[in-house]
Amino acid sequence: MIFKKKKAQGLSLTVIIIAVLAIIVLVVVIAIFTGKISIFGKELASCTGKGGTCYAEECSAKGLLELKHTDCEKLDASKPHCCLTIIE
Repeated sequence: MIFKKKKAQGLSLTVIIIAVLAIIVLVVVIAIFTGKISIFGKELASCTGKGGTCYAEECSAKGLLELKHTDCEKLDASKPHCCLTIIE
């Protein structure tokens, strides 16, 4: 019994699996926030997603706020203005 058997001190399989899953989650989160994945982008660019309505005439003529960079012009070229009601 001079030499005692020592068990190996390696990484367990569970630790390796958890580390791989954490790296995958990190990559997905980074991709979403850098805009590589447009899951949220389409809804945020839509006029209705922002609570507005597409109109043919200027929003200021109706006393409304105009939202820029929306999808109104792409959906209907005759209604290019995305207008939002101002709550007082």
